[in-house]
Amino acid sequence: MRRWWKVGVGVGLLTLLMMAPVPVTGEQTPKMNVTHEEVRHGKKADFAKGKLKEVVVGQAGKKDVLTLKGKEKGVYTSPVIESKEPFTDVGAHWRDLTAKKDKHTHDLIRVEVRASKDKSEWTKWVPFQVSHSGPEHQKTKETMADLIYGLEGKYVQYRVTLNPEQGIQPSVTDMEMILLTNHQEAEAAVRKTKTVALGSLLVNKAQAAIAKPEIVSRAEWGADESYRYVNGEEDWPREYRDVTHMVVHHTAGANNDPDPVGTMQDIYYYHAKVNNWGDIGYNAVIGSDGRIYEGRHGKDGEVLTEGVVGAHARGYNYHSTGIALMGTYSSTSIPSHMYDSLIDYLSYFADKFHIDPHATDTMVRDYDTSYPEEEEVETLTGHGMLARESTECPGALTKERMPEIRDDVQARLDADQAAPIIVDNTDGNASKVGSWATGSYGDFYGSNYEWSSAGGSDSFTWNFDILWSGSYKVSVMYSQGSNRATDAPFTVHHANGTTTKEINQETNGGTWVSLGTYTFDVGTGKVVLTDNANDLVVADAIKVEKVNPVTVTVDNSETAKTSHTGTWNTSTNVSGYYGSNYQPNYKGSGADTFTWNLNSPETGSYQVYVHYTVAYDRATNAPYTVHHSGGTTTKRVNQQTHHSTWVSIGTYNFNAGQGKIVLSDHADGYVIADAVRIVKQ
Repeated sequence: MRRWWKVGVGVGLLTLLMMAPVPVTGEQTPKMNVTHEEVRHGKKADFAKGKLKEVVVGQAGKKDVLTLKGKEKGVYTSPVIESKEPFTDVGAHWRDLTAKKDKHTHDLIRVEVRASKDKSEWTKWVPFQVSHSGPEHQKTKETMADLIYGLEGKYVQYRVTLNPEQGIQPSVTDMEMILLTNHQEAEAAVRKTKTVALGSLLVNKAQAAIAKPEIVSRAEWGADESYRYVNGEEDWPREYRDVTHMVVHHTAGANNDPDPVGTMQDIYYYHAKVNNWGDIGYNAVIGSDGRIYEGRHGKDGEVLTEGVVGAHARGYNYHSTGIALMGTYSSTSIPSHMYDSLIDYLSYFADKFHIDPHATDTMVRDYDTSYPEEEEVETLTGHGMLARESTECPGALTKERMPEIRDDVQARLDADQAAPIIVDNTDGNASKVGSWATGSYGDFYGSNYEWSSAGGSDSFTWNFDILWSGSYKVSVMYSQGSNRATDAPFTVHHANGTTTKEINQETNGGTWVSLGTYTFDVGTGKVVLTDNANDLVVADAIKVEKVNPVTVTVDNSETAKTSHTGTWNTSTNVSGYYGSNYQPNYKGSGADTFTWNLNSPETGSYQVYVHYTVAYDRATNAPYTVHHSGGTTTKRVNQQTHHSTWVSIGTYNFNAGQGKIVLSDHADGYVIADAVRIVKQ
């Protein structure tokens, strides 16, 4: 058994389900052998054996329920229950029968568990976290909690705390403890699982320049693929969509797991066979060892098929990838080795699918659902930061770090985009029409160059792939000589059409000579040289370099660049702010204002963004006034949505050294002064 909580857990049992595992072949492949037993308390006689404090056993229809005696908080503690065999992990389901429910279950009903091996020494009480996960098509009346893994024992107790709020009296029944036993021996913890580079195994044909992370495949962590089937059919047939969003989770178990392979098996079993999701819900899991483990099964023969629909966030599973951190990160920060793997995974997907980690994008629900068909959702966010989700996942400290995570993913993308694209005349992306001879005189790029005499019918083309739309500087290199053309015509094919620049190839040989800066869309660009010139033309190499846009960011804490009238106290109460804090102000007449001075570095057109934290008491019409070269424009922003991301309020022209943004309190709730940003277009 895996032993890494100080004391174990146990549960009284009504049902024992023994799943016969199908071993995966291969000497280094761990065999999966997981069983579980279920204990359900739903009758008055079941609850009567426990301790009731300000709680009574009442009725809701024909159901016996735990509910409050009065208007004070109440606690029910179950009797000690003995399991049939020692267990390694604990899950829970229950029925929430609260009348006139308008709050999420975990706000009103808190369920905890503790365990013992001998009924004398017990673990601390460990809270269950409501998963809010599962497939969209699954209709269930049960509340499902995340698995608490590594909680071992022979005895178990659960505790239910009922919290009344705004006159709502919580009621709960059908308390079910689910005890998993992973029968692997302790040596499973020291398995040396081989990692697999994604490489050509990935089905999606989109190009990604960022290095692909290494993945521990399902076969290598011992997934029993028979668990995905019921009566010979897939329990949830696989579906595929392009990825537009990335969602971060934590698995809500204990940290520093010594056996991440065994935990992957436990999570898979719990999701597939107990929750009946047909497979593991996450697309991938970052283990306590920092390795990335393949989650949901994709196409046969592939590892981590991109775009396979998971069950990690109900209502947000399609067009997203869900990556889970093994452990609980509510009061403990993500270990650095796991954080690095998280950035590796997110950066890879952001690069592959051209996802801006700081943006919001449309979540398309192209299937039967009660959710909106289209919804603006942050492209990189945490599970509990999604609309209509109040789960603690991925932990308070991870939510606080979400701006940092977005910044680190963007930094990885920027570093990747900064690498120039060079296409030599000898590369496969180069092609030619007509008679081109090879030469090696003078200074040139690579092993040689090619030339053609003046004529007009011959052409040479360099093709290149653009992964990120934007501005790019295009340059050429050639070998100079006195017999070269002084008007060699290079034509750049870009997003706005074509532009031809004539280059004097009698000078500046062996250096990169600029053809100018152009805008390219994602896809293929090209440069074409013809021999329609006054002498011999040389085709050697081209270089395409991303030009990062001029960006100015001003935070509320930069006192030299900001000013305010009225009372704007600093706060860190709501996580997700930019910089060290933010400054709120309650709704008023408009007399209180907060000003960011932009001091734009050069004259031009700029996209303007604002950043703030979200809460229920925020203004839905926070008025930002942009002072630009054409005058002033006021845009109202709903600060109850788009938490901790950059929200565009339009494009404006600014003169060099000028520009400012002013936020006033003339709104219907708290207005938040955090940070602003302008990006030159």
